[in-house]
Amino acid sequence: MGIDPDITAVQTAGFTLQVYVPTGDTAEVRSFYSSLFGREPEFEPHDDFFEWAPIAGQECWFQVSGKNQASPLLNRVRFRVQDLGEALSFLDSFEIEHSEPPQLPGVVAFVDFADHWGNSSATTRTWCQVGNSRNTEAPRSTMKRSSLGSRTSS
Repeated sequence: MGIDPDITAVQTAGFTLQVYVPTGDTAEVRSFYSSLFGREPEFEPHDDFFEWAPIAGQECWFQVSGKNQASPLLNRVRFRVQDLGEALSFLDSFEIEHSEPPQLPGVVAFVDFADHWGNSSATTRTWCQVGNSRNTEAPRSTMKRSSLGSRTSS
């Protein structure tokens, strides 16, 4: 099956990802994700809806919303960070279990984790650190082995 030259693709201008958490936990969730992104939500129209723009200058939004019967996000979300060791320290400070950081030498090192509300418990969020060909050593940190094991790819 090829691309039909008579069909024009819809031009997208942005992306939004929404995760749900139990309504009663929204204050704790707001605090956690504000720490994760290093700032308060950019948009907060209700006391149970928070929105961050994790990529400056891009129409990309990460939304967290309270829901009575919240189902966790089961897709992997990857956050690229400059310092994987710092990201691991953040996860440890919130007592979030995570995998050992596997790596593709010279390309990427990453770690899998799930938040306290079960988002991405079947798959995981991944902090990524892009490496270069001269520095292929994965950053070191005090790490805990998680029930997520060493899942490394989507």
